Amino acid sequence: MKIDINNKEYKTLLEILEITDWILHAHKPEETEDTQDTKPFRDFEQKIFGLAKDFGCDHLIEYDDKLQMYFPTSEFEDTSSGMDYIDDFENESFWEELIERLVDRDLIREMGEKKFLSLDPTIRIEAEGPLWKKYGEEFEVHGLDRLDIVP
Repeated sequence: MKIDINNKEYKTLLEILEITDWILHAHKPEETEDTQDTKPFRDFEQKIFGLAKDFGCDHLIEYDDKLQMYFPTSEFEDTSSGMDYIDDFENESFWEELIERLVDRDLIREMGEKKFLSLDPTIRIEAEGPLWKKYGEEFEVHGLDRLDIVP
């Protein structure tokens, strides 16, 4: 199978790979056994990076002879919108995860973990609703300003 893409689509593919690589490896800075399951992703990324010159993008991807790998250049990192998408995603994920954990914590405190875990999904959503609203409004207005750890 052959897929024909133009230079603009190749640049888009590079940004897609940047986002993917961030998700897979941002919290695992070094190649370890933990990241061996992502080796096919890294191999594919290297294959695509290796085509940079063919697409007139060798200013965006460079080869490191010592490491024998391709890497994005600082120009790519400065001009790519991939990190903007990642930042937006992480920001939204932070607030949703924080609210979700606080809601679960409050419901577990109120009804106990066993009862909470056994709730029918529809009933759980109904029970969570007011707390989601409460925390959502709180963080929308005050951010983290009124969130304190009480010893």
